[in-house]
Amino acid sequence: SRCEGSQHCEDAPAGWVDSWGDGCEAYVANKYCTSSGDYGEAWRWYWGAFVDFKNLDHTAATACCGCGGGGNVSTRPVARQVCFAPT
Repeated sequence: SRCEGSQHCEDAPAGWVDSWGDGCEAYVANKYCTSSGDYGEAWRWYWGAFVDFKNLDHTAATACCGCGGGGNVSTRPVARQVCFAPT
């Protein structure tokens, strides 16, 4: 149908930071995580696990698109637009 938009990922919850105050941008930029949700090359074993830095019931792996988490958001047209599927 003409109303189907593409989807993109957004960090969720928006503005998430871990219990130490590091956000998704820091995790990705510092290579603390991978896009598949694993530990990145800069993550140190002695820091523990992502869950040790959990905040708002999320870890980087569930909240950050760059770490394999986040949420898909549709770019559907505005609600007032008439949408139909050709027959």
